[in-house]
Amino acid sequence: MNTAAVREHLAGLQAAQKTLHELPIEARVSAVGRVLDAWSDAGSPVRVRLLAEHPATSGLSTENLAAGLELGLRRDGWGHAALEGLVEREAPKSARLAGVTTVLHGGVIPMPTLLDALAPLVLGSPVLAKPAARDLVTPRLLVESVAELAPELGACVAIADVRRDDDAAIDALLETERVIVTGGDDTVTAIRARLGRDTKLVAHGHKLSVAWLGADANLEVSAARLAVDVATWDQLGCLSPVACWVEGDAERARAFATSLAAALEAREQVTPRGEVEAAAAARIASERSDAELRSAAEGVVALHVGSTWTVVAEGDAAPRPSPLHRFVRVHPVATLAAWRTAMGSLRGHVAGLAHAGGSEADALELAQSVGASRATAFGELQTPPLDWARDGLGVLSALLA
Repeated sequence: MNTAAVREHLAGLQAAQKTLHELPIEARVSAVGRVLDAWSDAGSPVRVRLLAEHPATSGLSTENLAAGLELGLRRDGWGHAALEGLVEREAPKSARLAGVTTVLHGGVIPMPTLLDALAPLVLGSPVLAKPAARDLVTPRLLVESVAELAPELGACVAIADVRRDDDAAIDALLETERVIVTGGDDTVTAIRARLGRDTKLVAHGHKLSVAWLGADANLEVSAARLAVDVATWDQLGCLSPVACWVEGDAERARAFATSLAAALEAREQVTPRGEVEAAAAARIASERSDAELRSAAEGVVALHVGSTWTVVAEGDAAPRPSPLHRFVRVHPVATLAAWRTAMGSLRGHVAGLAHAGGSEADALELAQSVGASRATAFGELQTPPLDWARDGLGVLSALLA
């Protein structure tokens, strides 16, 4: 799509806003609610199409996509009733946004893509969405389902699939009252630099998730549950744990790493890993080689390798890089205080904390200490509700601020 086409879309959306504003917020919620009910119904036509078409661009396996949608896109957490509760908590009845919202999608997971495009509609702002490179399907199906299920909003959402190197088209895309962007920190910084000073930016930059295994947790049960969090979405989402800190000594951490390796192999039989791009495969190979060298030199590192997964039992609590795609590090840590010290370099970049064992108070303290906006038990990290305050930002209140 070129610059002229982007401006044509913007003109149409600006014209459609008058009709959108004439609808009371209850009507807008009802319309968006119908769309959410369809997307959160595993048997609906749009879900069937999503499952069939999404893997072609995302690279996820069909089995993994199905499992991720079953966990994350549930009627009780994502349907019309959930939306009504969100609006009641975050948006007064008089809430109404002026102008168009540009949404720059990122990643491969459908739920944030779905929500970022629908939230402005609830508040009366038409949406122009640029699809993520690895998810061209969700935005297109969303536009189609809005047209079918919420025709009163049909003229209020459009897609602008512009090339990343088309500066003129990108600049035109950003000539709106607000921009929602999901991507790496470099992407967020670049977009911020291009915006006019009156444009509001809601940014979701680089985030990751971690896990904590308390001293009283069962190793095998916990490993099976954590494997679900790791394997779902192939670690390509901000709620995918990249490392687990095990309360205790290095021997206990190595025992858990062994259990986690077995659990990931079992998980591969149910939800196989999808495609891995060449650059990512090279990073995985590099980190495996590094672990092998450290194991030979230090004797405290243990490496478990499968055809599609990697578990490294580290000898200390210091975080190390993760190449993703089912690559997990397991660290020993003696105390909560030692963990907080080790996590210093990650503070501010943690989206979620999965925890097993210990008390709820301990889990809350752990999450707060690293700024995690989601904390839950092993196996449940990938089930955030519609009203999850991603990065601490309210779904609707961040747009109204």
